Amino acid sequence: MKKALLVLLLLFLLFPSFARSQTTRTVLIEEFTGAWCGYCPYGAAVIDDILNTMGNVRALAYHRGDSLETPEGNIFVAAMKPAYPQAAIDRVLWPGEPKIPVSRNSWRVRCQARSATTSPVSITVTGTFHEPTRLLTANIKLTILSAMKGEYRLNAIISESGINLRQKYYPPGGGTVYLDPYYHKHVVRKMITGPQGELLTANGFKAGDVINRTVTFTLPSWWNVDKCDFTVFVSKMINGFYSEVQQAFQESIRSLFRATPVELVSFMAERVDEGVLLTWRTARETSNAGWSIECRTAEGCWETVSFVPGNGTSAQAHYYEFIDRNPEMGPVCAYRLRQKDYDGKETLSPVALVYMDTAPTTTRLLANYPNPFNPETEIAFELDKPAHVVLEVLDMLGRRIAVLARGAFSPGTHVRTWNGRDANQVRVPSGVYLYRLQTQGKVLMHRMVLCR
Repeated sequence: MKKALLVLLLLFLLFPSFARSQTTRTVLIEEFTGAWCGYCPYGAAVIDDILNTMGNVRALAYHRGDSLETPEGNIFVAAMKPAYPQAAIDRVLWPGEPKIPVSRNSWRVRCQARSATTSPVSITVTGTFHEPTRLLTANIKLTILSAMKGEYRLNAIISESGINLRQKYYPPGGGTVYLDPYYHKHVVRKMITGPQGELLTANGFKAGDVINRTVTFTLPSWWNVDKCDFTVFVSKMINGFYSEVQQAFQESIRSLFRATPVELVSFMAERVDEGVLLTWRTARETSNAGWSIECRTAEGCWETVSFVPGNGTSAQAHYYEFIDRNPEMGPVCAYRLRQKDYDGKETLSPVALVYMDTAPTTTRLLANYPNPFNPETEIAFELDKPAHVVLEVLDMLGRRIAVLARGAFSPGTHVRTWNGRDANQVRVPSGVYLYRLQTQGKVLMHRMVLCR
């Protein structure tokens, strides 16, 4: 028994990402909608809110009865028999419900319920997108984490957002209006593996099984690849009918099929009681051995403070933090990350500065990070005394896009995140934007660049 426990402990220490993968589920919400449906904009708003507040939820939208419907989608929708707008949450048949699709007032709570469950499979996707021919080649790896009994199928889907199609709408006050322009999101364009998916097994899998599949598809020229997502999920079939999604994966085609080993989303440093807290996030990682944390000395040289292991190859976002308990003495400390691949290649991050004074001596608006950015960036400001603050994002014509902070703030450093969306949580296009800090008697402004 002691020997077995020792082996398990060694496995956990040597392969921490494997241990965490067993508890990570990505929930799939499949909405049923149409441009003719006056209540469907309300459903779209609920999904926007869920996606903005639950990081492990992904969405697809199946249209029927308008120009965005597909033959494969119509087969799936006919089997689901939804009202509009309704949605399937991981294709679960919930207790007390007559069918899988459920009404929008229960979508969030059901997503939360699914998030609390573990997944028996993890999904990894690599591949290429050939720009001249628009040929997508996706290599899909499924790793079985716990035994799965029954029939399972692999589903690969391409969806597109930002499609303009006039939408019927029933306002809260009554009546009917038509929204034009109206930009539809997560629209299912192609079910590459068909309406039921590709058969993986009729009898199940045992823990430790690894399944590899490759799918290819050529995107039509009129699809905007910059706004297309690639979705993969494993679903169960019972007696020839749809059943639970076991695990899902979704990523934009541009970010998924490119040669970026590690995508660093943010890197921040801030003073805390214990020293200096460094935090950073990645969107995805490939062959990431880890991070050397480096601090600039008073002589201007960089020295290694510590090493934090990476997560190898992962299509999921990861969060890291480290506390330097013995920072360099001085008014300002500078840190950077040296990311190391398993093959020895290294990449340096931008420098993060932390001001070691007990309190700021003036009001300042700091440079956002990262810049350029996609999909989000962090904006920090410092106050030397209590103040009423308005921090907002503007376009180049001075029109307000979003308000990031409004109200009374205490002295110190404050950080807010902009997710590249307007006040209605609609994604704004690529371009140059302004962010402006207003306090009593002071207005500060900087530029930032959003690259979709």
